[in-house]
Amino acid sequence: MDMESKSSGMTKLIINWTANPPSEQVTSYDLQITHNGVTAPPLQVATNQHEIQDPTPGTYSFSVRARNLAGNSPFGAVASTPPIPSTPPAPTIQVIVT
Repeated sequence: MDMESKSSGMTKLIINWTANPPSEQVTSYDLQITHNGVTAPPLQVATNQHEIQDPTPGTYSFSVRARNLAGNSPFGAVASTPPIPSTPPAPTIQVIVT
């Protein structure tokens, strides 16, 4: 997984990954989000992108798996963000899961 930071006008995390090929008949993705070491239940996402507006301070990491009619793939590698301070300088942090 790769991670890159880009600056824009508001604080948000953009998490995206390469979509599976149509032949795999993916119906959705599960996005596993860990914030400050606490992992939330997977979030079902319809597309290959998710945004978190005004993230709370701390560190985040993400892992993705595909869902299709046959079942779920395993979660992939983990991509992490740099620490988000309590008064962020209004960046957009883009996390690219590969």
